[in-house]
Amino acid sequence: MPFTPTSVGGLDLPSSIDSHQRLLERLRACSVGQCDPRLNAEALCFDSRCTLGQWLYGPGRTRLGQYRGFTDLLEQHRMFHITASNVVALSRAGQHARAQQMAQKQLEAFSNGVLKRLTAMQAWIERRAQRRQAAADQTRLPVSKR
Repeated sequence: MPFTPTSVGGLDLPSSIDSHQRLLERLRACSVGQCDPRLNAEALCFDSRCTLGQWLYGPGRTRLGQYRGFTDLLEQHRMFHITASNVVALSRAGQHARAQQMAQKQLEAFSNGVLKRLTAMQAWIERRAQRRQAAADQTRLPVSKR
């Protein structure tokens, strides 16, 4: 699948960012005792099950795995899921103060790391698409105009 300004290797970046932010909101609510019954601590700890995780461990790794930014994204995403699982488990155990503290400190930090790296990846993809388009436009010019 070709690079486009909003996707890479089948991953829709804006949709992934939106999905991540929606999950974060649900986790914040859970940390204060308003836990969505669909949040499952055991399932959340697996970072390869969400759409982004499937991409990270599949086409993303194949296409971008050699870049340091990708490795950083993979690690931030993994830690986000582990922390999210802990927030849900603490909240379900009635330990809302600990869940809220973990959400405010660790979960927010890992979430910001994921979003920062996804945004950087989107910017890199857009720059790459622009360079490719400029190169393609250049090859279409008559030799005298180059």
